[in-house]
Amino acid sequence: MQITQPIAWEKMTHAHGHAADLPLHLHALRSPLQHERLEALSWCYEALWHHGLVFEASAVSIPFLIEMLQDPGVQDKEELLLLLAHLATGETCPNTYEIPQHRRMALLLPGCEEPPSLHTAWLQRTHEEARKGMDLYLRCLHAPQAALRVHAAFLLACFPLESKRIQHALQQRLLLEDHPCVLASILFALGVLEIDDILLEPLLESYLVSSHPALVRLAAATSLTRQNPQQPSRNALRILMHTLTLSEVSDLYATLPWAESDTVGDLSRLLCHLGEGVPEFVIPRLLDLLPIVDPYSAVHMTFTLLDLSRLESPAEAARLEPLQREILHALVDTKHLWTISHEIAAILDLFGLPTQRTTLQAFLQTTSHLQIAS
Repeated sequence: MQITQPIAWEKMTHAHGHAADLPLHLHALRSPLQHERLEALSWCYEALWHHGLVFEASAVSIPFLIEMLQDPGVQDKEELLLLLAHLATGETCPNTYEIPQHRRMALLLPGCEEPPSLHTAWLQRTHEEARKGMDLYLRCLHAPQAALRVHAAFLLACFPLESKRIQHALQQRLLLEDHPCVLASILFALGVLEIDDILLEPLLESYLVSSHPALVRLAAATSLTRQNPQQPSRNALRILMHTLTLSEVSDLYATLPWAESDTVGDLSRLLCHLGEGVPEFVIPRLLDLLPIVDPYSAVHMTFTLLDLSRLESPAEAARLEPLQREILHALVDTKHLWTISHEIAAILDLFGLPTQRTTLQAFLQTTSHLQIAS
C-alpha cells in the first residue's frame, strides 16, 4: 500500500489531544529494539484505542500499520494484527463469548436508525480502512510463523460483511494446518462469523473427536455451542465441561488472542446463553469447580449459575427451587469468592439477592424455616 498524500497530523486528534506526536510512535513500531517497539505499541493502544474508543487519528494510522505488515524488516507483526483487530471493532476481541456478537459492529451495518455519534463515525471509518487490508490478512493465514496465522484468523473474524470469502479461506487453511493453536483460532473464527452454512456444523463436529488436541476440541465445541445456543450439542457441552480446568488447555488458551480471561471465566459467559433445555450435567459440573477456581473465575461462574437456574429477580425465599437453593448454599460456602465482595455483590444485586455473605446466609436460613413451617 503506497502512502503518498501528506497528512496534517496536528489537525487530527487521538485520545490525548492533537495527533502531531503520532508519526513518531508509528515509526517506533519499526524499531529493531524490542523495548522501543513495546513502548510504541502500548502508546498506540492508549491513544488510538482508548478503552474501546477509536478516534480520528485511528483510521489515518491504519494504512501505515498495513504497510508495516508488508515490510520484511518489521518484527512483532502478530502484535500489529492484534492492534488492527481492536481498531477495526472498537472492542477487545471479536466477541467470542457474547451472543449476539458484534455489538459495536451493528453500528456499521445498514438499517441503523439512530444518528451516528462522532465516535461511531470514527469507528465506521476505522473499520473500513482496516477492511482494505483484507487481501493481506488472507495471505497471512499462510505465513510460515504460527503466531501470524493465529492472529490473522482472529483479525479476519472482525469483518462479518466478508464472511463468505473469509469462510472459504479459513476452511482451505484447515486442510493444510497442523498447529493446534492455529487450528483453534480458525475454529473460533468460524464460530464468531456465524456463517449460514449447513455444512459448517458437521465440519465443527469433526474436530470434536479425541484424535485432535484438547485445545482444538475446545474451540470446536465453543463454536458449535455458539451456532445454536438454544439447542446446543450435548457432545460439545460435555467437551466444554471436561476441558474447563485442564492445565494443558488453559496454558495454551492463555496464549491466544481470543482469551479475555481464562477458560473458566470465558466459557462461563458462553454458557449464560444456553436455552431452557440445559443438559443435566452442566450445573453440577460448575458447582464442583466453584471451590477450586480463582476468585475472578468464580465470579463469572456465579452469574452463569444464577442465570442457568432461571432465578427471577427479586428472589423470594418462599419461591426458591431446590437447585436454586443448592447454588446459593454453594456460593455461601465458597469463601474465596467473597474476597472480591464488590463484584459478587453487584451480581447478587442483579438477581435481587442479599449482597453480603452473612445476609445471604440469613436469607437461606429463612428459606429453611419456611420449608419446615410448610
